[in-house]
Amino acid sequence: MVSNYKGRKLSTESIRELTRCEVFVFGSNLEGKHRGGAAGYACRHFGATFGQGVGPQGQCYAIPTMFETVGEMIPYVQEFIEYVKDHPMNRFLITRLGCGIAGFKDHQVAPLFYELRDVNNAVFALEWWLIFFDIDMRLGRQEEKSPELNYGIDEEELVRLSRMYRYEIGAALNNSYPHIKIRYVDGDGKFGYTSFGFGFFFHSPWEFYVCSKDEKYKDQHADYIFYDEFHDECPNKGYVRRVHFAGVRTPFKDKRGDYIYTGDIVRAYFHGASYVLPVGVIHEEYALLLDNHCIHMSECSKFDRLGTVFYGLDAEFNDDQLVRNRNGRFFRSVYGAFACPPTSTLGKELLKARLTPNFFTDNIPYIVLNELGVEYNWRH
Repeated sequence: MVSNYKGRKLSTESIRELTRCEVFVFGSNLEGKHRGGAAGYACRHFGATFGQGVGPQGQCYAIPTMFETVGEMIPYVQEFIEYVKDHPMNRFLITRLGCGIAGFKDHQVAPLFYELRDVNNAVFALEWWLIFFDIDMRLGRQEEKSPELNYGIDEEELVRLSRMYRYEIGAALNNSYPHIKIRYVDGDGKFGYTSFGFGFFFHSPWEFYVCSKDEKYKDQHADYIFYDEFHDECPNKGYVRRVHFAGVRTPFKDKRGDYIYTGDIVRAYFHGASYVLPVGVIHEEYALLLDNHCIHMSECSKFDRLGTVFYGLDAEFNDDQLVRNRNGRFFRSVYGAFACPPTSTLGKELLKARLTPNFFTDNIPYIVLNELGVEYNWRH
């Protein structure tokens, strides 16, 4: 397995192979005579062009370093910095160029690249990171933390975040994107739990994938998804498979102390009355769906969680399985198009909601399971 980096730090091992998105950055001379050291290896193995001393070539990028002063490198480094920013889906493995045959010291060359300190697809050796940290200390900079999201997260927002943090998710830069707890339904009809970026991503508004290094998922691995999504093999993520998205963890808990997820059906207590409704997101707030308005969860006194809307799932996957669609279907089946008082279907739908998740498409299995006293464990 290729292991050229951990986070944004180069491996201490020599770089002998590259994944699809990686670019080997080495020091050269203006004549491009790539004979020895990193330049020679880049020419023999990574597609560097003999006679080209500057810029992208093959799966490499050459920066001239054979000068009398470090200052002569600056124009070439600045050109490279702009190139990195213009290619956000490539991972640039920046060696300690200029600190070998060229004869410069790390503390002379590293500061030229400091502008890439906050560019996530730039990877450096530990020696240069220590110099960057020293510069940070002198500038009084604080270490950046994961972004915090203080609003309701639905599928549309998760798709947007997946696009925004595409490189960071593929490269497993765990502190670079927001931490959001996710629930899904696997092919075995059970709930699974993961976090945004760590093990899941939206490939499209309807396609939801999770990753695992468990060998039991080897036969389900859809390797093309990694390349389509991240332009790389993502060897750090293991195997990827499609699953049913089943909600985001809200900051609210039920009376037993369990976190409530979107797609849960709850009995909510609001201004002295109780309502049985599904949990969703309305105008970036977690809320309970009504016909033409909603009840914000922040205004409710307590919640009893009764089940989820993830029953009768389609094993073939379609966009009707998204939380907002299933929430709407539950509401319409129970209250009708004009939010009439609960009909006789409420008890039937709540039985299905309690026996979730499942792929049963008719009512008989629910009745049988209920008669047998089967309990589905959808608590987490």
